[in-house]
Amino acid sequence: MAGVEAILLAAGQSARFGGPKLLAQLDREPLLRRQVDELLSAPVERLLVVIGAFAREYRACLPINTRVEIIEHAGWAAGLGSSIAAGFRQLAPGTNGALIVLADQPALRAGLITEMIGRFDGEPDAVVACRYAGVLGPPTLFGRAWFPALGGLRGEEGARRILKEAGPQVRIIDWPEGAFDLDTPEDWERWASSG
Repeated sequence: MAGVEAILLAAGQSARFGGPKLLAQLDREPLLRRQVDELLSAPVERLLVVIGAFAREYRACLPINTRVEIIEHAGWAAGLGSSIAAGFRQLAPGTNGALIVLADQPALRAGLITEMIGRFDGEPDAVVACRYAGVLGPPTLFGRAWFPALGGLRGEEGARRILKEAGPQVRIIDWPEGAFDLDTPEDWERWASSG
């Protein structure tokens, strides 16, 4: 069975944070680097990091690693869907499954990604999604039958519609920590004080 690749979305302008939030320190390293390290500790064959608004700053904190490919997405301002599509268009031929991962979910750990890959059987139409705050969301793993739809996303539309289309075949992992993302300086303070 061909392996699973991961697409880490880090292209946004962090407007509510007021600057490149993924450079903020978490566990004594930039959040973006920490997220990359967690993903590389999981059984993903390749990690595609989609950067945009702060491409130069983010590129500087990424490791030189043969499993990491940096995608500098010039159209990042068009929205999340456009960044997802940029990642899906760069998957290696023969890739069996692809993970969509948001860079600003600080609870992300390699163990969650490993569990998701373990639940994925390689079937083309398989989907594994996390559930938190009453919804399904990222990280989400899609089998290759979904790649054309995901590669065709535009604008702000994320993968939620495609998740709904997958319906009852979605395998769900409860991950309540996923409800917390780091959008504002206040979010960072709350996360730091909760640790």
